[in-house]
Amino acid sequence: MTWADGTMDELERRGPVGFVLAGMLSLATVGYGGFGEMAGLWTVIWPLVVVGFGGMLLAGVVGLLGLYPALGQLASGLAAVAGAAAVIAGLAATSWIVTGALGMSPWELPESFASLVLLGGLGAFLASFLLFGVGILRTGSHPRSVGALLAFAGLSFVAPLADEVLGWHPPEWLPVGMFGLWGVVLIGVGILLRTTGRSRSEIRVPSRV
Repeated sequence: MTWADGTMDELERRGPVGFVLAGMLSLATVGYGGFGEMAGLWTVIWPLVVVGFGGMLLAGVVGLLGLYPALGQLASGLAAVAGAAAVIAGLAATSWIVTGALGMSPWELPESFASLVLLGGLGAFLASFLLFGVGILRTGSHPRSVGALLAFAGLSFVAPLADEVLGWHPPEWLPVGMFGLWGVVLIGVGILLRTTGRSRSEIRVPSRV
């Protein structure tokens, strides 16, 4: 087995775990964020919310990259673009984790850098989830229910992206609802991949005449 093969196998093994962890972090972020709000501790708890959000997205990126080997067998170009978007999203998520751990938020960074991290990161998340979802729906590299859930999750990033680009301020309940929904969706994706997914070694690549 080559180093590349070992890396691909490891990505596939980690993928379902990444999605389940992302879902759990999303639900946990809703829980302690909501508790902090109700208890009047938001100024204390919000760095943990930023860290939780970044951790959720970073774990989701691990899950997405676990889909890359199988999708790449059937649609190498699409998989490469989706994988690149996921890597960019992962870098943005890492910056959110670091800023939250330092007691800051991405909004407190220098304006130009903050815009790059927020807009670029949210755009990359939207693109990566949507591209992987559409790729799976087109090729059947994984259960198509997984593709539909990922595409739905990707489209849900339109709301926070519109908030940043257009200055649209959603109702207070919407972020809470989105975190809860992401949690359920991502855990569902992880379970589906664990129980019904297939690895790249099980995929039969159509021969080209």
